[in-house]
Parts: sequence; structure tokens; C-alpha cells
Amino acid sequence: MNGEPVDPAKVEVVAAFLSEAFPGRDVHTAYAGDQSSQFYWIGLGASQAHRIYVSREFLDDHATDEIHRLLAEWPTAAMIRTAGLRRVIIANHGVGIVGGLTAP
Repeated sequence: MNGEPVDPAKVEVVAAFLSEAFPGRDVHTAYAGDQSSQFYWIGLGASQAHRIYVSREFLDDHATDEIHRLLAEWPTAAMIRTAGLRRVIIANHGVGIVGGLTAP
């Protein structure tokens, strides 16, 4: 878990979910080791519209199909839209906006 890379299939399932939820937007990702999270940002060209951190624990604890199911069941896309440029955290307890709403 610690120094090992995040399972690329799990990283991709989140990226695919975000691409489906935000059609026409670019989805980028990188590992944020200082946050123990996979960082995703959604934008159009050079402009950044949304920042999402998916906890390493969430990715490690769930199978690929379960990750997609949870992202779809939770109000993930709505929370990201509501957040704007504020950070969104996705973890085992659900999805939340830093300094704002949280929902399972």
C-alpha cells in the first residue's frame, strides 16, 4: 500500500467516470503522495474547473467495479459541480467538499 503504485485499472475507472460525467472536458490525473491520494483535475484546455482527490485507502479497499458503482450511487458529479474550484475529497466515507458538504 505505502510505496507501491496505485492500481492503474482503478485510476482509469475513476478517470472514465469523470469523463462520462463531464463530457467535452479534459480529465487529468497524477498521484499526490503528500495527500495519499490520486489527484484528478477537470478542465477545458488550460483552464482548470474542478479538483478531486481520491484517497489511496478508497482505491485500495475497493474492487474496480465497486469503485464505479459507489461513484455512481453517491452524488459524486453533483458535488464536484457544486464545489467549483474548491477541493473535492472521495474516501471510504463518501464524497465531500473541503470546507463544505459531505454525502455518502
